[in-house]
Amino acid sequence: DSAAEERVREAQAENSFLQNSSLRILLAGFFAFYGGTMGPSMSAPPFAWGKEVVSVRLGRREMSDSEEFKALKGRHEDRLHIEDPFELGRNLRDVLRNHPTDNEAKLQEEICWMDHACRDDFGREMGIPGQEHLLMHPPPAGIPPFWEFPGAFDPK
Repeated sequence: DSAAEERVREAQAENSFLQNSSLRILLAGFFAFYGGTMGPSMSAPPFAWGKEVVSVRLGRREMSDSEEFKALKGRHEDRLHIEDPFELGRNLRDVLRNHPTDNEAKLQEEICWMDHACRDDFGREMGIPGQEHLLMHPPPAGIPPFWEFPGAFDPK
């Protein structure tokens, strides 16, 4: 249908940055988004863990209290929400058991750790002394985010 094709063209135009980015930048952006910090190409706020739903069915961001997710099990809990695109009532986070180990908290912790590792890696590569500012969100005034440093997008 032509309306769907137009939405695809609009999304491609909005995300042209992503089409020309290295895998390294895309991965850094993934960890920044789900880690709750601003990353490369992010013009919207980061993912709201526990409030937002990962939905490949919709292909857009929505909060868990949206009518789109009225069948989603556990949508009002302050936990990760991943909609099964075929069984709309199933929250795919159900594989992240929280007993005896809280695997969801561990996943979130590891994503944040990888976000910080990506920032630190870019800082060391750019030769910036004292990379601790790269871990701060937002960075101090006058210091650009790590993806704006010269050479940040050069393939290795």
